[in-house]
Amino acid sequence: QARAEQLARGLAVDDDDPQLRARADAILLYSGYESRMRDEVARARGDASDLPLGADLDYLALAGLSRECAERLAAVRPSSTAQAARIPGITPAAVACVWAHARVRMREAARLQPPG
Repeated sequence: QARAEQLARGLAVDDDDPQLRARADAILLYSGYESRMRDEVARARGDASDLPLGADLDYLALAGLSRECAERLAAVRPSSTAQAARIPGITPAAVACVWAHARVRMREAARLQPPG
C-alpha cells in the first residue's frame, strides 16, 4: 500500500480518484509476476525448436501441467516443444513445463549413453 501511494505521488495521481488508485495497486501487485512470465515465454520461444518430444510422452502424468493443456497436447502429440507452443490454448506455463521435462529427458539420455 505504501508503494502504491509513492507511485501515485510520483505520477501525480489524485488521491481521491479510486479508479486510478486501484490501477496503481494492480500494476504494483502484478508487475513481478508479469516480468517472470515474460522471461519464461522468451526462454520457451528461444529454446523451443531444439527440444524433441518423445512419442510416448504421457502428458496427463506431467506435474504442473493443467488437465486442459495435457488433454490438448495428448490429442495433438507434438513432435517438438516448438510445435507444442503453437497449439491453440497451450499457455506459456504449459510450454515451459513440457520444455523442462524434455530437457530432463535429453540430459538423462545423454548420461546413459556410453562414451565414445
